Amino acid sequence: SLFMAIKIINKINDINKAALSKLGKKVEEKEEPTTKKCPYCLSEIDIHATRCPHCTSIIEDIDEINQYVKEYQGYCLEAFKTKFNVGFDHLKEDLKLIGKLKSIEANFCFDGTDKKDSYLFDPKQGGALNDVGSYVVGFVLGLVDAPVESVESHIEKENEIEMNFKATLNFKNEIQGKVEGSINYNKERYALIKGEKGEIYVPMFNRVVEYTIHLENEVIQKTYPIEGDDMTLEIQALINHNQSTHTLQDSKKLQETIEKIREEAK
Repeated sequence: SLFMAIKIINKINDINKAALSKLGKKVEEKEEPTTKKCPYCLSEIDIHATRCPHCTSIIEDIDEINQYVKEYQGYCLEAFKTKFNVGFDHLKEDLKLIGKLKSIEANFCFDGTDKKDSYLFDPKQGGALNDVGSYVVGFVLGLVDAPVESVESHIEKENEIEMNFKATLNFKNEIQGKVEGSINYNKERYALIKGEKGEIYVPMFNRVVEYTIHLENEVIQKTYPIEGDDMTLEIQALINHNQSTHTLQDSKKLQETIEKIREEAK
């Protein structure tokens, strides 16, 4: 068997090392590589890395998935539950009540530093942008139908882990998106959408079950309870092969924006 063959080879190596040692020759141990080259930008990265910090290689991954989906008539859906909540659809419809949009703020901040053995603090997959970035950036992108023209950002790191970030997304239609995320401090989670005629406050915006519309002479409270749990409607969309609510192109745009936040923070 392969296992036995490996054991035999290891035994032979041990015998050879012992023989060389007796002859007074130094046995050189072969060092295991600790880095590899990114296949896209050729930068040196950690041997265990699944995403290159120097380029947008994950975007090529999305393109590859899209290619397979088309070629084999498959179906792939990113786990982004926010846009599948009924409340999110109603929120988009109610934006007209506050007039021309001026800005959207969204934050997702919590303190997870008491769980340093969590994946959150794993250099290969952790960090605030990887964990909560898609919620805040995806929420804003889901409401603004325009390309991002420029990004201003700041990221705080600890041992190469992105602990928190703040960014301003400047859209071509002059709307500003202000996003914030953290895994090392707490903050009330909400989104605030401002328009020329009023504003909308959305608590726990990542699962839109309620929001308050503040107009000049009126306050309107909207409530849309979720039946089941956070993922129920997205799971149903997966079963129904709903490919329009959140497409792979949406996933690509989301990841491109997150990578732009990283780039501009350097």
